[in-house]
Amino acid sequence: MEMKEAGQEEALAVAHEKRYEQLIDELAQVLAVDAKVLKESGHLVVGGVDIGLINYHALDYGRITMFLDLGSIPAARQPEIHRRLLEQNLILPRTFGTYALIPDNGHGALVYHFDIFDSVDGQALARIMSDLVEQYVDIERSLTDADRDSLARRTRRAV
Repeated sequence: MEMKEAGQEEALAVAHEKRYEQLIDELAQVLAVDAKVLKESGHLVVGGVDIGLINYHALDYGRITMFLDLGSIPAARQPEIHRRLLEQNLILPRTFGTYALIPDNGHGALVYHFDIFDSVDGQALARIMSDLVEQYVDIERSLTDADRDSLARRTRRAV
């Protein structure tokens, strides 16, 4: 029985790697980037936003993770922002993604998981990336505008 399970797991691992390679090749072609570099680094920039891809080949066959790097979190605001990220995870629908911290640099991240054996291909993944970057830029712009409006209100009150 154990031999059969080991064989099935090995077959799944091989299928995962083959599909992952294919997916990255398709994505690289759509985005006109070097597939070899993308496979090695797992990193690309779309619309000025850093995006990482994690291949879970050793932990969870059939899944990859994509994350948008939201940038550094100022030390003085870390407790507040960490709390807000956790609150957003509770409030937002699961399809929106999950907020997290990138272990290597402590940056905030918006994380999405994909089943690579599902209907996602390089074209679809590129479209998803583009849509997410657009949403992120819109959110960032609205937050910047809100900060400016808040500053203007505080300044008017102080005068």
